Amino acid sequence: MVILHQFPAMLGLPNASPYCLKVETFLRMAGIPYEVRHTPSFRGPRGKLPFIQLGEQSIPESETILDTLQPMAAADHLQVLSDEQRLQGHLLARMADYSLAWMLMYERWLVPVTWPRTREAFFTSVPWLIRPLVAALFQHKVKRDCWGHGVGRLIMPERRSRLQQDLQCVSDVLGDKPFLFGDRPSRYDASCFGVIANIARDPLGIPSKQVLQGYPNLVAWAERILRDYFKYPL
Repeated sequence: MVILHQFPAMLGLPNASPYCLKVETFLRMAGIPYEVRHTPSFRGPRGKLPFIQLGEQSIPESETILDTLQPMAAADHLQVLSDEQRLQGHLLARMADYSLAWMLMYERWLVPVTWPRTREAFFTSVPWLIRPLVAALFQHKVKRDCWGHGVGRLIMPERRSRLQQDLQCVSDVLGDKPFLFGDRPSRYDASCFGVIANIARDPLGIPSKQVLQGYPNLVAWAERILRDYFKYPL
């Protein structure tokens, strides 16, 4: 049995972490039995979530987890991919993990309009006396990380342009198909869904949600996955 360690559900989604949602979505798409445990991130092998346990082995990092789970997929659950599709999917997954997900993080934690709502949503369990300090320290860490990544150095029009370019790539590959590469899902659907669903269902008012509305096929795809694999209402 796979044990998935991740954050609890929040923000109206199975998980507010694109990486946790990515892994759980793949488990469901692949028909792999699993159990969820809500675990503090500092207990992960690298101080982050998600990670999975297989017997005595703990496996961190979402892509490494998917590499491990791929051979365990139930027969006929996943799309059989050509070499060209695997190359395309690899690039989409990297874009989702290292571009789209970082833009989402920036907009949640560092945009002045959304920050008060983010603070309220993510720190309600922290004792009120120390809540402002904990929230400020975490925001400072996110700011430092985003600056090191590069997304924190961009001005708003540049971030919006890159977001549109990224979403256009996913939209073009998806087209009018049920999933990115055909009638059945692949690990790359899970990778892109993890972040796009977080944008589509965002309750905090992040700017990228409005941008996503310009790609109706992506919105419909994300909502269909939520409905079919998580039984979430539209």
